[in-house]
Amino acid sequence: MKTKRALVIGGTGMLRAATLWLAAQGYEVMATGRNASRLDNLRAQSKSITTLPCDYGQLEEFISSIRQSSSEQSQPGFDLVLAWIHGDDEPILKRIAELIEEKPDTQWKLFHVLGSSGNVDAIRKKIQMSPRCNYFQIQLGFKLEGNFSRWLSNEEISAGTIASMREEKNVLVGQLEPWEDR
Repeated sequence: MKTKRALVIGGTGMLRAATLWLAAQGYEVMATGRNASRLDNLRAQSKSITTLPCDYGQLEEFISSIRQSSSEQSQPGFDLVLAWIHGDDEPILKRIAELIEEKPDTQWKLFHVLGSSGNVDAIRKKIQMSPRCNYFQIQLGFKLEGNFSRWLSNEEISAGTIASMREEKNVLVGQLEPWEDR
């Protein structure tokens, strides 16, 4: 039986619970991040999680580290990618797709976490994935509580992300309107 493998980019903070959920669902999870101690703490939570301290801001080193670490696994490659990337995510996602699709006939899923100000339609057009990738967006908004607004908690973000992965659909976590109330 083929083991399901997931790559989580940015899995130690707001996506921590989603990373642990993937492991509980039977995925072998590779979580990347810049903070080694947070990665160590995450790895201690599940034997199904391996961690890779690296920075996607150093793109070629990042891809090389993932390639090397993945090839050391019993079944290299990934079935699912969960990505929270600050800044210009297009080149990073493109290189991740190229890496995954080096293996012929790979079908995979990308769950792309986006901030509240992202234009999801423009991003969907800009991030052109191959037909071998099922692409889903998770947009993060805010919460209104009475006369006040607040940003989402890590738990709310992970819960929305898990819902997107479970149901394989685009999700808005929180709300975006009225924008002036955020």
